[in-house]
Amino acid sequence: PMKKLLVIQVAGWGYAFSQRLGLRELAGLPLRPMRPVFPALTCPAQATLRTGLPPAGHGMIANGFFDTALRKPFFWEQSSALVQGPRVWDDFRARGGTVGLAFFQQSLGEAVDQAVSPAPVHTHGGGMIMGCAGTPDTLYPSLVRHVGRAFSLHRYWGPLASVKSSEWIAEAVAGDLASPNAPDLYFAYLPGLDYDLQRFGPEHPKSARALAAVTREL
Repeated sequence: PMKKLLVIQVAGWGYAFSQRLGLRELAGLPLRPMRPVFPALTCPAQATLRTGLPPAGHGMIANGFFDTALRKPFFWEQSSALVQGPRVWDDFRARGGTVGLAFFQQSLGEAVDQAVSPAPVHTHGGGMIMGCAGTPDTLYPSLVRHVGRAFSLHRYWGPLASVKSSEWIAEAVAGDLASPNAPDLYFAYLPGLDYDLQRFGPEHPKSARALAAVTREL
């Protein structure tokens, strides 16, 4: 039988940070340093994981960009067409392997077997209707049933963002992986640690508690 592979990106988790807090292994696996892409931001890092290319090659050089034709800034745009180049899984899928993405940026329209991503609807009055997009259509509802509640974008973006967003994702992905139809190659994103690191800095006790929460999720 084919071995399955789970790739998890934890935003903000640095090697020196975990070493300073005494975390040197996880689930029996030793932690090792690796060189990040530059700039070390969510969208460039995830695009590099999916293509094997540096930002100069895949074109995702930041989390946002300024469109010179429209004279307008755009942030967190989700179209997979923004990431250029072949994907690391192209040959694998051509041989019959299956691929899934959970909360990876720029995953809408990606050539994978399943994907789930935040997809809020912005209203004319400035409000926002919370929602997630899933491929196939049955994916997100099945994840909601497993976790027991809908995904909260308030905990994912903005001033209320916290490790609770990662808790939902971890529980949903764990339930998904338990299915016999789970993808052979699965990419998941846990963003929660990043928020407290930005709010308080890596030396603060609250950042240490956030790391402990993420390790439990992992």
